[in-house]
Amino acid sequence: MKKKAFQMTAILLINLIMAAVLFGCKNPGEEIAYKELTIRAFGYSSEAKYPVASVCASKAELDAYIQSFNYIYKDDVQGQTAIAEAAAKYDDPFFESKALILVLLQESSGSTKHTVNMLVKKGNVVTVDISRESGEVGTTDMALWQLIFEVDQSSVDSGDTVKVNVND
Repeated sequence: MKKKAFQMTAILLINLIMAAVLFGCKNPGEEIAYKELTIRAFGYSSEAKYPVASVCASKAELDAYIQSFNYIYKDDVQGQTAIAEAAAKYDDPFFESKALILVLLQESSGSTKHTVNMLVKKGNVVTVDISRESGEVGTTDMALWQLIFEVDQSSVDSGDTVKVNVND
């Protein structure tokens, strides 16, 4: 009788472990190593849907991305200068081994800060997980934050979708 109870317990335990492995443990994807650059801009557009995110795997793709947001930066000389200076270092030799993940965030206060928790790729979706930190005293100036992530070219593809999670 004790032997039968032991066998039943062992079988139940094995089944529970298998169920946990199969159903309880989701594969979150592969974490992507990155180097981050953040640029504050002062532009605004009611036409844009934020956050805006994409992968740039070539200089031509980066130039097209910047061009697509000229209407936002048209009255923002500081932002135009910062974006131009950052983009200048991303030349064709850079893109031989690296790519960029670009995320443009809009905040209602310039005192809002962001902490990037991780970048993860699963299939053809790159997820950027960000925590938002509001200052103790908020300002009423609209702020755009251009986040630039330098990653290995092998980590992403131009066609990847970038999903941004911003957590308060």
